[in-house]
Amino acid sequence: MDEEKYTDTGIRINRSQRRWNKYGKHILIGAAIAAAIIAIIAVAANAGAARDKKVSQEATANTDADGTHVSEDTQAEGSGETKAEQTSESGSSAKSTALTGTPKEEEFTSSDAFEKSVFVGDVFVHGIGEYDFIDSDRVFTDSFYTAAKAGEDISSVAKTEPDKVFVMFGFDDLNSDENATAESVSDSIGDYVKDLKDELGETQVYLLSALPITEEHNDAGGDYVTQDNLNKINEALKKRASRLGVTYIDMADVFKDGDYMSSDYTGDGYHLSKGYYPFVLNGIAGIVK
Repeated sequence: MDEEKYTDTGIRINRSQRRWNKYGKHILIGAAIAAAIIAIIAVAANAGAARDKKVSQEATANTDADGTHVSEDTQAEGSGETKAEQTSESGSSAKSTALTGTPKEEEFTSSDAFEKSVFVGDVFVHGIGEYDFIDSDRVFTDSFYTAAKAGEDISSVAKTEPDKVFVMFGFDDLNSDENATAESVSDSIGDYVKDLKDELGETQVYLLSALPITEEHNDAGGDYVTQDNLNKINEALKKRASRLGVTYIDMADVFKDGDYMSSDYTGDGYHLSKGYYPFVLNGIAGIVK
């Protein structure tokens, strides 16, 4: 009896083993495939959740406090810069700097530093050419010379093959148009500098601040230039310079007594006296060397 049970048991074990040998491999493969499918579904679900979270964060970042969506173009307009300026020259080494020291009459000792340089601009630049500090074929200026008008001369500037270009606008832009504002002028100057850089390629461009005017000239009226507008233009250009990939040089503060130009440095309230040009040019040469 015991032997018969043992024999029956042995037969049952052998049959089970045969079934496993026949179907076990397929069962294991099926289980592995099912596990892989589950893993893929989980990864896809996590990626979708992360993507939804990112979209939600971006939507929040582009929304005003009142819940209004703000587009990229609107953000650029609100910063006082064009979208192109915000994305251009992002890796540039552009910086802001300033003339320092107390203005004084001195010898012009830096002519060699400007041998291949070009100056473009209005009132101050006009004096550079008029007083023969820089060779006249490297000075681009005229009466009521605005940034828009200078745009017509960009190809002529490029033909001189300059190593550096110094740009100063603001006074004539305000003085030439009764509807001009600090914002419209800074926009026009920014557009000019961008077009200039596109034409010149790797040539270094320096954006010079507009010089101040005296309080007497500011109060006298007679034109559309005010110190408040000049301050706003300079501040806007300082912020915009890094986006344009140029170096901004503040030339205004050293000549100010309070918020206005000291009358010591000018004979008419807005033209810098000839004797102080070397101080400015020597200072610029020291900055860019």
